[in-house]
Order: sequence, then structure tokens, then C-alpha cells
Amino acid sequence: MLVGDDPWQYVTLSLALDLQ
Repeated sequence: MLVGDDPWQYVTLSLALDLQ
């Protein structure tokens, strides 16, 4: 996962971590 190449990947990861 390259943050910056696809900002939505970082957003999705942040949401996933927030749900834990």
C-alpha cells in the first residue's frame, strides 16, 4: 500500500483502525 499513490487507501485504513 503506497500512501500518496491512492489517498483513499489511507482513508480506508484509518476508518478500519477506528472501528477496532
